[in-house]
Amino acid sequence: MDPQLDSVPDDVWIMVFEYLSSPADWFNLTKTCHRFSPLASRQLLRDLAWRRPESTNHNLEAWKSNPIYSMLVGMPRKLTIQVEFDFVDRHYWPYINNSMRLHDKVYAQVLNFPVLHELVLCDTVISPYIYSILAALPKLRSLSIVNCDFIYLYTSFHENMKTAKHNFHYNPNPRPFDFTTLSLTHLRLHTIRFLTEPPPGFFNDNNPYHPLHLITVPNLRSVSLMWTPMHATIYGQRHWALPSVNNLEIIIPFVKSDLEGPELPILVSKCHAKVRVSLEIPHNKRYGKGPMTSNIRLPLEGVHKYKGPLSFPNFGPHGRVLPGLTDLVMTQVADFPVLFSAFVKLSTSIRSLDIEIPQWNIEPLYAVQEVFPNICSLVVRYHGGVLPVVWLLFFRAVLDTIFIFLRVQNFFATAGAGLLLRLRQLHTLKLLSCEFRSTSRRSEINAEEDQQRRDMNDYFQKWSKYCTGSLRLVQVDDFEKSCRWEREFDGDPWVQVGY
Repeated sequence: MDPQLDSVPDDVWIMVFEYLSSPADWFNLTKTCHRFSPLASRQLLRDLAWRRPESTNHNLEAWKSNPIYSMLVGMPRKLTIQVEFDFVDRHYWPYINNSMRLHDKVYAQVLNFPVLHELVLCDTVISPYIYSILAALPKLRSLSIVNCDFIYLYTSFHENMKTAKHNFHYNPNPRPFDFTTLSLTHLRLHTIRFLTEPPPGFFNDNNPYHPLHLITVPNLRSVSLMWTPMHATIYGQRHWALPSVNNLEIIIPFVKSDLEGPELPILVSKCHAKVRVSLEIPHNKRYGKGPMTSNIRLPLEGVHKYKGPLSFPNFGPHGRVLPGLTDLVMTQVADFPVLFSAFVKLSTSIRSLDIEIPQWNIEPLYAVQEVFPNICSLVVRYHGGVLPVVWLLFFRAVLDTIFIFLRVQNFFATAGAGLLLRLRQLHTLKLLSCEFRSTSRRSEINAEEDQQRRDMNDYFQKWSKYCTGSLRLVQVDDFEKSCRWEREFDGDPWVQVGY
């Protein structure tokens, strides 16, 4: 290492390393020199992920037996547990197997991380036992439970075996867990399955240990929920108040008539008075143009972002326009007439728009210009059509204030003066092919493609001089090519990223 660099204190290098967001970058630093190896290794320990049982068991043994690791238990800030266990299909066992031992070792080690800030449980098993683990982590602020199986286990397997009960239903402390003792500020609950029978006298939707009770943590500021009929039933029985929640994300996997009840609007009304609601309805083939979907109403206040099919135009109270809606992401392909009829029902406050069309068409851009003049981000995804010379003519035509689109099999012309120049606040523009297939390595691009890349960049640099000062990112994808330009400030030169 250079003598001048060698004189830089470790604390300074650690501050520099914190700007690296990728664990792969930190890992590469460990191989750079002997001095960087221990410093970068510490950064790697800030974000742990346990996935495969074999490697997880090896890591746990290292934390236990390696004296160096034993002194670094204060480093981990985030831990992802994604270990599959093989004991979820039964609730009685004659002995402890390796999977049960690993389960106990995992959570025993979690207790040794005193400043853990974020815990992610994904594709694994959860139980009431983990609540006691969460309560023992005073610095824990963020909890995510995603695609997990729930079992009724109240202690470690080792403790359970000592009682000679050998089943999930044994609970040494029959009093319900006090969720208000947790220090969480962010909670995410997505897809929880119940694979074992609940204890006698309980139902899965009337169980004081159900994970939905986590929303009663008093300091929660942000909550993301997969809203299911079971969750609606549980909340309908309790109507918990969430006065501190100011960001609420609701994902409804499938909308049916029984979700038109009052539970979800009541949940929103129980949050902070200025709660920002993000609503997502994943695409489903059953969401068509029929009267069943077009008449469904989800009367929610405070929705600022909606992601889903445009066949649900009436999610405002009494079907009226939501004035606070600023972000719209469309997950259903729609022709221009359907798009335009949906646009005119929305508020002009839209700032970010992401739409899908079956074939490339210039008309949605004109519609956006007329209906949403203050838009900041526009993404158009098209499933058909290709843009080879179309790109070049599109950008060059802006200079002449006329758009001309040419293809070998298809010739048509569309005229318009300064379309994008009228969108004074446009920050991001993306025209993306849903059938985009990245070309192979850059070394395999032939001379013709290389010339086309240079021509494309030349046209763009000239066109960009006529853009609004707010534009910062432009990306155009074709079937096999992608062009992207970025700049940080108005007046900066555009930088081409990839081709």
